[in-house]
Amino acid sequence: MTGRKHRALWYQQIQQRYHSSAGGEDLGDPVKVFNIYGLNPCGKDAMMMGGLWKQVGLKGAPVRLVGHAIAQVHYDGGWHLMDGDLGMIYLLRDNETLASDRRVGPRP
Repeated sequence: MTGRKHRALWYQQIQQRYHSSAGGEDLGDPVKVFNIYGLNPCGKDAMMMGGLWKQVGLKGAPVRLVGHAIAQVHYDGGWHLMDGDLGMIYLLRDNETLASDRRVGPRP
């Protein structure tokens, strides 16, 4: 069930907004982003995704990279990366399991 919630929110994010750094502090507010602006930068997007997941009972956190930020969601005992800004999900080598910021390959 949680897998459906996190994916539904991520899919909404990639369909209803685009990347832009224009605007101000309210670009982290999902109501304003979806209904007024339709845009936000990657850092605000990662924080917004975390807030949306929190509203449905999941834990979310941003992952900072050099020049980019991605959101990750916690479910089924682990963290999973989902990039709402670029519309990407990152899979492990089994091509089914969502990767985390700590686990991108098979365990030894």
